[in-house]
Amino acid sequence: GLCHISELTSSWLAKAED
Repeated sequence: GLCHISELTSSWLAKAED
């Protein structure tokens, strides 16, 4: 669901900034 996407995006952005 969308709620899960929120968590994914968080981890996602963290990797993108790395």
